[in-house]
Amino acid sequence: MKKLMLAIIAVFLACATSNAQEAFIPSGKAIVKVHSNFHYGSNEETGFEISRAYLGYKFKMSKNWSGNVTLDVGKSDVSIGDSLSGNTSLDYTAYLKNAYVSYKSGHFSADFGLVGTKIFKAQEKVWGHRYIMKSFQDEHKFGSSADLGIILNYELADFLSFDLSILNGEGYKKIQSDNRFRTGLGITIEPIEGLIIREYVDYLPGDVDAQINSATFIAYKKDKVATGVEYNMQLNNKTKGDHDLSGISIYASYDVKEKYELFGRYDMISSNTLVGETDPWNTKKNGSAIVAGIQYNPVKYVKIALNYQGWMPEMASADLEHFAFLNIETTF
Repeated sequence: MKKLMLAIIAVFLACATSNAQEAFIPSGKAIVKVHSNFHYGSNEETGFEISRAYLGYKFKMSKNWSGNVTLDVGKSDVSIGDSLSGNTSLDYTAYLKNAYVSYKSGHFSADFGLVGTKIFKAQEKVWGHRYIMKSFQDEHKFGSSADLGIILNYELADFLSFDLSILNGEGYKKIQSDNRFRTGLGITIEPIEGLIIREYVDYLPGDVDAQINSATFIAYKKDKVATGVEYNMQLNNKTKGDHDLSGISIYASYDVKEKYELFGRYDMISSNTLVGETDPWNTKKNGSAIVAGIQYNPVKYVKIALNYQGWMPEMASADLEHFAFLNIETTF
């Protein structure tokens, strides 16, 4: 692994130094994004909240080099089942979400530092409503949206690209150094305009068993329509042998009129049953989620969504949860 890392860094530096710098005027811009909502639930949980705020700065240093630093302020992460059940923390925490330098030349690009991962980035872009709910793998903690490491991208053709990730594996909230890396490989194919086919897999070694994570994603996004379906699987969750998770996520949106969009989504997560047990090991968090609503864009920098969110737990003894949400995303 050390030899692989050294080889990658050597290629990265060689590409960087082989390009002559042209006259360039450095420039930058601030990053401000706020997610807020008002919600009313069947469990009598009601209130206003700011669920997340991103504060940062992007800087274009030269034709090939740029940097990004972003602070993430929000509530402690919980699964959708916990969130809709009111089992959430009232405390806000601040984390350094991104702090990386990027290099891009031709069909090759690289990010190094505390980078945004590729685990579910394509899914999130098609879903397009992170301010309402995160994409499946992020929502159920199959992986982190940011981590320390290096990500290399190469466009082999207009319709075919590859990305290689070598990451610490703990995400951006638990930074530590050890001899284990979460190594991932993604392949993205866009055979016709609007159609996206992506396969991603990563590997995290453990003391005995390795965690293997995969996502198969097919989507279509063009003009007024966006729809996607993904199948997600994780073997040996948190490197615990035979603790497997799997699930699907299906979503779609349609622009019914200028500034108005209808959207919907269905998720289902399940786990296996361990030898000698009668219930799946993750049964308390297994279940299905439904989201449906309408989004309004009064101006370029504001999204407002009135929507229903429901959670149907796998456990027969658990209650169904129903919520009405008014979500707002502000970007400037």
